[in-house]
Amino acid sequence: MVDMNASDIEVKDRARRSRVDRVFSDFAAYLAPVIVVLLAMGTLVYWGRASYFASGAVQVMPMLEGIVLALSMGLLLVSVASRKWLYVLFAGWLVGNLRLTALSMGWDTQWLGQAVPESLVPLMRSLSIALYYILTYALFSQLFKTELARVGYERLQTAGRLSGVVMLAAALGLSYEQFLPFMWMLVAVAVCLVAWLLALIIRQTRSTQAVWYSIALAVVVAIGSGGVGVLAQALDLHLFDDTALHIGAAFVSSLLIALVIANSERHERQHRIRAQDELKRVYQVAPVGLFSLSLQGRLVRANPAMKELLGIASLEGERGCWENHFGRDGWIRLLDQLERDGEVEIEIQSQRLYPEQQPRSYLLKAVLENGQVEGSLQDITGHGDALSRIRLQSNQDPLTGAMNPQGIDIELRTGIERMAAGETFLLGYLELSSLKTVNNLYGKAAGDDILRQICERIKEILGIDGQLGRVTGSEFLIFFANITLEKARELAQRIIDDLLIRPLMIGSAPFRFQCAVGLVELKHAHIEPGDALVVAKRAARTARKQQGAQVVVQQYNARELADQSLELRLLREFTSAFSTDGFSVVMQPIMSLSDPFGSLNFEVLLRKHDRKGVAVHTGKLISAAEESGVMTRIDEWVVSTTLEWLDANQSRLENTAFVCVNLNGMSLNDPHFVESFFATFQRYQHVARKLLIEITETVALQDLDTTRTFIARLQAMGARVALDDFGAGYTSFAYLKMLPANALKIDGAFVRSMTEHPTDIAIVRAIVTLARSLNMFTIAEWAEDIPTLRMLKDLGVDYVQGYVVSRPQQPELISKARHSASFIDDHKTRQFVSYYVRPNGDDSSRML
Repeated sequence: MVDMNASDIEVKDRARRSRVDRVFSDFAAYLAPVIVVLLAMGTLVYWGRASYFASGAVQVMPMLEGIVLALSMGLLLVSVASRKWLYVLFAGWLVGNLRLTALSMGWDTQWLGQAVPESLVPLMRSLSIALYYILTYALFSQLFKTELARVGYERLQTAGRLSGVVMLAAALGLSYEQFLPFMWMLVAVAVCLVAWLLALIIRQTRSTQAVWYSIALAVVVAIGSGGVGVLAQALDLHLFDDTALHIGAAFVSSLLIALVIANSERHERQHRIRAQDELKRVYQVAPVGLFSLSLQGRLVRANPAMKELLGIASLEGERGCWENHFGRDGWIRLLDQLERDGEVEIEIQSQRLYPEQQPRSYLLKAVLENGQVEGSLQDITGHGDALSRIRLQSNQDPLTGAMNPQGIDIELRTGIERMAAGETFLLGYLELSSLKTVNNLYGKAAGDDILRQICERIKEILGIDGQLGRVTGSEFLIFFANITLEKARELAQRIIDDLLIRPLMIGSAPFRFQCAVGLVELKHAHIEPGDALVVAKRAARTARKQQGAQVVVQQYNARELADQSLELRLLREFTSAFSTDGFSVVMQPIMSLSDPFGSLNFEVLLRKHDRKGVAVHTGKLISAAEESGVMTRIDEWVVSTTLEWLDANQSRLENTAFVCVNLNGMSLNDPHFVESFFATFQRYQHVARKLLIEITETVALQDLDTTRTFIARLQAMGARVALDDFGAGYTSFAYLKMLPANALKIDGAFVRSMTEHPTDIAIVRAIVTLARSLNMFTIAEWAEDIPTLRMLKDLGVDYVQGYVVSRPQQPELISKARHSASFIDDHKTRQFVSYYVRPNGDDSSRML
């Protein structure tokens, strides 16, 4: 009964406050403006009859200006304190209203009792009108911002705002006499626009503020335009003189707009109070726990639901301490994530205050706001088991019970987080080699059954020391937990041995499997989950290439992974979606040692830049392209780009006898690439004859018959072949008689150090002698100084390539050159080439 009485009293109190608010609202909306108008009319009548503003009363203006300026400064201070732009506009508008009144009465030649220079009076009048116009429209837009958004017509409103800029430009650019007619025209349009918008606002919102603003606008327009004076003369009324009318217009308009602003502020305050009351009610009845928490870990506020979740009646003493409910670790975890991200959504568990108490799980969401934690707490204990089952199913491969790619990604991220905390991350990658054969011989159902058996065996061996994840059909990832590298190696080897020794049954037929396992150990390294997967997969591929039933172990720390980071990123890029974006070619000049100023030959080299414009290391680029299987596509692009450029610049390459292009071994052994290459060659045969295709010994020996067929076909179409890095392999001289090449490119390792090692000189001399006997020409790579250049010339080498001549150049520079020697920057080298390099007697037979 007591509670009911208290509730009734509260309801009656609210009703009483509501009635009082309504009385004040009606007074502010209707009675106060009427009193203002009547007061203004009475004052005007008194002033008019008493001739208060008779001739010579201009001395009143400094006092009015001082009062208005003081009022404007007060409004500016209020705007700073309340951070409201509306007060700034109103302060400026009051000063503008005063200046416009002074202009109407001819009192604007003074300001605060001081005479304005006569030369500045016209400009000040124009600027006063323009600025008053801008401030009036801005004040209108700010006062009725919400209502204008509702009525629409955005373009018209934008035109109204832009008209102020036009008015200001006219004030600055036109004389006062020219400005006045333009001003009246623009004002007339603007008044119509504002009046129409006000009519729409009144019709749609029934706003009393819009009504009083319309009256204020009508008073200003009627008196300011002289309409009231004309009407008074027509009716032969002489209640007021012109001065009193202008003062009255300023007085009435200022008071009415002040009342509109006051009403607007009052409505805003009432809306804010209602919103706060509503928020308080929601806060109290919300079904989830809502709380505010200080950075010292004390609960500042908590709604009833929060107190019920914590089992407390108040926040006093230890009951308001966060750690007492969720532990020290829970508090540190919350603070760490808030400092890092600014917000948090985590699952936490309550402290067990006594042994028989069951811990409960909660979903915590919180943000850091104004120096304290604002958050919510929801009991999810009942959902825990169901969520765990759903989570397990969504992360599990339905066929084998191993983790699926989603589960693998989660486990990878967890392992990387533990590694960041100082733990070692052990990862195994397993590749089965015969599963496709089983599917082809016995069908997919038999293959699926074999997969299940294999996974059961692997899980049995791993026990609690590891988890299995299925990456693709026959590739698996093994996550080792809390064991040493040696223990992980032992488990991996047991898996290999078990699948190889113990046959799996397909019906009554036994079947043994070979597999390769790569094991990687990562320590103190920052790595992305995708890169960790690639590192493990590369270890497995290394194991497969060794063709032995042994585990390959690779260990990486942060520095070693950083060295591979570029290659890993390229692998990920090429594997996900290959694109030639960022690829380009440069061209390194190759200078003739018998006619350096009469030939322009060069080698085409591949380059790539990343999205930031940084050059990618070419060696890592080639390695990643080979491993990801996109090397043939890159070679296709290089050949096509080169031939297109040769075709476009054919007329400028009269001195070019050959253009070197490297082809990768993967490309030469790919039938699709070979056919595509010759199709492109046929299309550009008129310039493709200049190609000198470079093939390395390693590539040639992979499939000697295929390489010989390719060379013969290429030479039949008019192009030539060079054996690259000649002399680097043990069999270089032996296989030379089986490959009908046109040129030998001497391996740069012999050239770079030949002035220091007589053995290198002997090897280069032997290569040159051999080439001459087989009617081949020679190209020496990696020539870097004048002594090397002199030695190569003396040994009879035909062409030289290296930094002593030039670094790789952009194609547009090559097309503008006449000979390779033009790229030599060093003055001494140019002198040496000019005076020392001359044709040998027997050079002509080998020159192209």
